[in-house]
Amino acid sequence: MLNPVFRRELITALRSRRTYMAICVYILALLATAAFMMFTAIRVDFIGGFDPQSAIDVFNFISSVQLGLIILIVPAITAGQINGERERQTLDLMLVSKMSPLSIVVGKLLSSLMLVLLIIVASIPVFAVFVYFGVVSVANLAALTVFMLVIAMMTGSMSILCSTIFKRTMVAYVISYFVMLALLVGSAAAVRSVFHILWTTHFNNMELGGMFVPFMLSFRWREIFTWLLALNPLVGFMSLNDAQSGTTSLSMFLTQWLFRFNDVRMTLSTPLWIVNVLINVVISFGFVGLAAWFLKPVKRFKKQ
Repeated sequence: MLNPVFRRELITALRSRRTYMAICVYILALLATAAFMMFTAIRVDFIGGFDPQSAIDVFNFISSVQLGLIILIVPAITAGQINGERERQTLDLMLVSKMSPLSIVVGKLLSSLMLVLLIIVASIPVFAVFVYFGVVSVANLAALTVFMLVIAMMTGSMSILCSTIFKRTMVAYVISYFVMLALLVGSAAAVRSVFHILWTTHFNNMELGGMFVPFMLSFRWREIFTWLLALNPLVGFMSLNDAQSGTTSLSMFLTQWLFRFNDVRMTLSTPLWIVNVLINVVISFGFVGLAAWFLKPVKRFKKQ
């Protein structure tokens, strides 16, 4: 049986013209951007031919735009779901119904992600054009779609947890974006800061009279850095793009920005984007479970 909250929100949204207008505007903007960049790339070519590398660049650009859209829009839609019911004084009515707190949270999460899910699915034909040019395969396109859906689910579940914990909607919005910023930038900044300390300490010891020894990062530190970066959706996205289009954006990011042009190999045999997807799925279920626990009106605590 379909979740009652999700069914009500689904019927309401599908009857609204704004849903279809938003999807149409986004798809037309995506098509216009891709067509303009492809046309510009062909005009720039002096021999009047077509450079396959330009198609790869356009594919990476529009997929990056879609990922950025998900990260920006999902918290704005989801962070006020529970707070909105509380402000309209309808949350208590939902809690005294036969629906469990988990059912309410899941219904609100699915209803808030519905527009984003429709946009992702509706944009598949736009990305399928690049299959014709040989940029990606059908399997790669399916992997990109799954990655986008998982990132949307993780972001939405984190935002719904903030909406459950914090009573004020504005506070939930701010905390949601702060957590996403910490996840996107904080993990990479932490890795860079710790590596800089290790790197500086190594050369400071050399200045005190130590013999010249090339700086080599230990296996334990490489393992810690790998798992920290596996939490970052941007790192997972770059890993996925490199696997699909044969580019080296992730390796350049790691060697040039994080590790000061040092070749630090990751310790995981599995691609980072697959690890990132698995971690985000586990995190999403954890966030949903915590949101249901915080939403539960009566909590039983063990007596001391």
